[in-house]
Amino acid sequence: MQSFIVHKESTDEFEWQKLSINDGLLEDIFNEHIPDGGSIDPILDMVEKATDVQIETGQYVHVNGESLDDYQIIQEDGGLYEMSMDPNIKVGEAEVNDYLSQVSS
Repeated sequence: MQSFIVHKESTDEFEWQKLSINDGLLEDIFNEHIPDGGSIDPILDMVEKATDVQIETGQYVHVNGESLDDYQIIQEDGGLYEMSMDPNIKVGEAEVNDYLSQVSS
């Protein structure tokens, strides 16, 4: 995925450390989609959309969802990124929704 993004025309503003992906979505990609012979296209589309948002906004971006068929791209303050980097925390849809409800109140 990194190779794909590096070859995009406008990567000057892209910051890898500001992109995170929900654990459930990663599990779907690596445990279902790839082993079942799924196309790389939906993965690349998701990554391209997320990187475009990160480049355009400069904000942290989290891809939330449980499958490539149903995900959303969330601009956030870095809290979800920090959670996703902690090996002791599973970042699923419930955790994302809890976090978003806490920061919005």
